[in-house]
Amino acid sequence: MSQPDTSHNSDGYPSLDDSVADGSWGDAFLSASGVVSTCFSRGAQCMREEDWAGAEAQFRNGLIEDPLRRHALASMALVNLGFCLGKLGDHADAYKVYQQAIEVDAESEAAYSGLARTCINLKRYQEALQSAER
Repeated sequence: MSQPDTSHNSDGYPSLDDSVADGSWGDAFLSASGVVSTCFSRGAQCMREEDWAGAEAQFRNGLIEDPLRRHALASMALVNLGFCLGKLGDHADAYKVYQQAIEVDAESEAAYSGLARTCINLKRYQEALQSAER
């Protein structure tokens, strides 16, 4: 049985065809998905324990592993991260995170509700009203 070609493209990285041919791309994706799920689960556990900083770290770690936000729980992880940031008093960052959650899932009532609450904390009352009405 012949070995897959492990030649590299002009950037010095293995070509996509090589990764697909030897299955490593799929394995890496599945492995990353497991890491993401583990981080999101740990973040939820930290929230139950009201460990807001621990939850923030776990959700951020999971989201780093899922930069394209393709994990089924990416939107909820962003909503939870926004909630934790609010609890930690970082309303400006919470605002950005809720915006990202809405980009991932424009139908997320939790994201709009969190955004509205954050806008109130930032004294952006008109924007809070608009977010709450969605």
